[in-house]
This record gives sequence, structure tokens and C-alpha cells, in this order.
Amino acid sequence: MKLLIHFIVNFCMHKSEFEDVCIGEIHFAIRKVNYFDGCVPLVFLHGYMTHSMTWDLVVSELPAVTPMLFIDLPGSGQSARIRKAAIVSADKFANRLIDLLRNLGIVRCHIIGSQMGGSLLGYMLAEHHRLGFDIIDKGVIMAAGALGETNTNMHFYKLLRSRLTGAILRFIMPQNRFTKMWRAAHGRGYKPNTQRENSFYDHFRMRGTEMTQLALAIRTSYGKDYSDLYDRLRPVKNNVLLIWGQDDKIVPEPTGKRFQTALSNSKLVILDKVGDFPQEESPTEVARCIISFINEGVMAEATR
Repeated sequence: MKLLIHFIVNFCMHKSEFEDVCIGEIHFAIRKVNYFDGCVPLVFLHGYMTHSMTWDLVVSELPAVTPMLFIDLPGSGQSARIRKAAIVSADKFANRLIDLLRNLGIVRCHIIGSQMGGSLLGYMLAEHHRLGFDIIDKGVIMAAGALGETNTNMHFYKLLRSRLTGAILRFIMPQNRFTKMWRAAHGRGYKPNTQRENSFYDHFRMRGTEMTQLALAIRTSYGKDYSDLYDRLRPVKNNVLLIWGQDDKIVPEPTGKRFQTALSNSKLVILDKVGDFPQEESPTEVARCIISFINEGVMAEATR
């Protein structure tokens, strides 16, 4: 009952801030901040087991007037209940995200993606180039597993994906077990924030099965040897900043270096004592990196 009350209150407080946008039968929940027609927004994509709230700490370190667009992916956050049409491969989903940007009338933007959101950004860049679009300017990819992840308990996630066994797993998993797994994915410098951890646990209890249905469909796209995306990225000429945690045991540093090799105009930043959640663990440094990267070239152009 406590969980249900918490979810209802949270839902009512934040739902009004989001707009439901349907693209090819896939529903996205989007939230605009400082957004106006013709702006060049920062577009944020979250990863598996999180939602757009994961960017709050980073956003608090960005200039207050920054135009931003937050996307809750299907099955996460304030998005509508996930539909079968949303459970597609990574490249098809990336195309839906590009269509979403076009539907919103965005002519130019920068995209920041972490974990699964970073992998989706990789696919978006590849499809963006293949289709000859010029919407995405710069990209920031953090801790993305599309080019390599360590072995995880896939049996657990497949059980979680099922509506029946998933509901049972979500019901029986105690909060301390979730918290232990959550903290294990973070680095040595992580300072636990109980309130945020509780919020993500509540989110898991309510939407863990839906999130997993989408995540496994996208994860399967990477290929058994994580080879699917690599060659697709080779022609991409966008400037891309790669941010990786030194302590990331799930998506280790060599994966970041593989992205760097595939993307000709990329730069890799390794954050000390940070694990798989740079935006949660080192938001000030992540924000600093984003601001510096987005402003590269802009300041030089302005002074000419």
C-alpha cells in the first residue's frame, strides 16, 4: 500500500509536466524545459532501470537557461504502458527516435545518452548518417554497452521480462537486495543517496517488467559478439564525446575505447572512481564535460 501511495503521488506531481507523443505506435513521454521554436536543445536519453529523473543532478549544474528535452522511453518513467509495437530492434527504435525529433520540429540538437540511451544514440547516429539527415549535431555517449558488456544474469532478466514471473520477482525482491545490486554497479567514489535509490527501487517495482521487455529486445540487437553497431558507426562524422567510468564493471573502459575507434571524430574521457552511472556518481564533472564539449567551436565562431 505504501508503494502504491508513493507511486500515485509521484505520478500526479510529475505527469502534467510530460506530453505523450506517439510515433509509429510507439509512445514516448517528453518534457520540455526552456524550450522554444528554433532552439538547439540538449536531448536526454536515459538507460535501463532508470528514467529521465536520472539527469536531475547533471541538469542542476548546467546553465539555467539551457533548452532541454527529456524523453521517458516506453515502459519507463511517465511513459504510457508499453505496447508490443515498442518492442523492436535497436536500429528500428533509433529510427523512431529520429522521427520523434522531426515530429517535434527540431532542426538541430545535441543528444546525451547514458547506458542503453547511449547505445541507442549510437544507432541513431548511424541511421542519421545512412538516411542523410542533419538534425543531430553533437552527441555524448556514456557507459553504453552496444559494443561490449560483461556477462550478466540473462536468465534473471528473461524471467523479469515475463508478465507472470516478472510480477513475482518484482514483488519478492526486497529493497536491500535491489540497493546492494544498485551500489555494486557504481564506483569507489559513489556516495549513496538513499532517497534516489528508493525512488529507483519504487520504479523497478512498478515498471521493471516493461523496462526489461524493451531492454532485452535492444540488447539482442547488439549481436553475440557485439559486432552489429561497429561498422555502422564508421561513416559517422559527428563530433562525439565518450564518458566512461574507470570502475565500470558492467561496461568496462575497453568498450569506450572501441567506440572511440569506430567514431572518427570522438574523444574519450575516463572519470576516476566512477562506475556504470556517471550521471548519478559524478554529475558536476559530467555537466562540466558536456558544457565544454557543446561550446567547442561555438565560442571560436562567435569571436571571429
